[in-house]
Amino acid sequence: IDMSKVNAQQARRFLDRIVGFKLSSLISSKITKGLSAGRVQSAALKLVIDREREIKAFKPLTYFTLDALFEPHLEAQLISYKGNKLKAQELIDEKKAQ
Repeated sequence: IDMSKVNAQQARRFLDRIVGFKLSSLISSKITKGLSAGRVQSAALKLVIDREREIKAFKPLTYFTLDALFEPHLEAQLISYKGNKLKAQELIDEKKAQ
């Protein structure tokens, strides 16, 4: 028997009892009966909530790209200017883009 695995399982069981049982009973009494929470569910839920907050706080940025059509039938997009590579959203000012 691999005692490291046994000890890891016992630690998980202990955490489930401390975190899961207490949180589940709290959630059932305060929010809705039948809901549960645990060490994995709670951590995953926090990640989802944090990401949702980032999405809601996102402010879109208007930026411009420079495209050109040359003869004979050559399309191009400006990716560098005077030897300096342009970042994806560097042209945020319409006058600078022109």
